[in-house]
Amino acid sequence: MESDFQRLIRWPDRGRGGEGGVMSMDKLRAPSTRVGLRRAPVVSRWIVLALLLLSLPLVGAKRDTPGVVLRARPQASIAPGGKLQPILVSAEIVGPEDERYYCPEIVWLLPNGMSAAESDCDPFEEREHYPRHFKRWVLSAPKKQNYEVCVELRKAGTQFDGACVRYLVR
Repeated sequence: MESDFQRLIRWPDRGRGGEGGVMSMDKLRAPSTRVGLRRAPVVSRWIVLALLLLSLPLVGAKRDTPGVVLRARPQASIAPGGKLQPILVSAEIVGPEDERYYCPEIVWLLPNGMSAAESDCDPFEEREHYPRHFKRWVLSAPKKQNYEVCVELRKAGTQFDGACVRYLVR
């Protein structure tokens, strides 16, 4: 008596007078599960694991010198119905506290011009907090284009640090 499984995998056996045969389980296996082809993914897993372990010290690493990091959210967007698309650009001072980075003049270089904001803070020695986050909304035209926003940190009119970020509007 034939089982349902054997009936499902029955095919005409052309080599034996047209009688049907049963396919062996080796022929049913997908090519990717054969023993000879399994070794490549195993080796690549070990390489990926080794690279991840080597990069772990870099994940939580602190900076020795302060710097500025600029981010745009969202990095890619679709302007609905030809309207202006708002993008939030944020600048963050990272690293240890430094007098040079305390309350700098922030100059935003926007796609449609320039904007500056000067900080009014207590002297560095008398500070209660150390401002590190600066945000700016940018309205982008509804045409498909890559935009770039830059920020410059200045003291006494002289730029000492800066960063740029790009974002896409479709």
